[in-house]
Amino acid sequence: MYYTMRIPLVILKYDISARTDFSIGMQGVPGLAFNYKNYVQSENDFDRRTYIIQLQNKTIYFGYNVWANTGIKYDQIQFKESRRAFENYKLSTIFVNILLARIINEIISATKAQSHKE
Repeated sequence: MYYTMRIPLVILKYDISARTDFSIGMQGVPGLAFNYKNYVQSENDFDRRTYIIQLQNKTIYFGYNVWANTGIKYDQIQFKESRRAFENYKLSTIFVNILLARIINEIISATKAQSHKE
């Protein structure tokens, strides 16, 4: 398959504190969209725009790294072929994500201490 993708990205991040930041991301900026061009099947050609605004916080809680973010995402795909116009869409999403991860240094230390006891 012969195709090209032009994916302009812009990310702006502002640190509110050491653990909290606000960011805006754009994949496909106004006037210069994410562009997919298929040289074999031109009916698959489309432009896409995705915008995200989010607030993120990171902290440590009872030995776990906790990342939480919330924001709004806007996504739009527009096919260039008129007969695929029914597949065009615009989607807005409000999201909240919370991720937990055990702090790896504690796990490594506990594993080493356990192996020395045996």
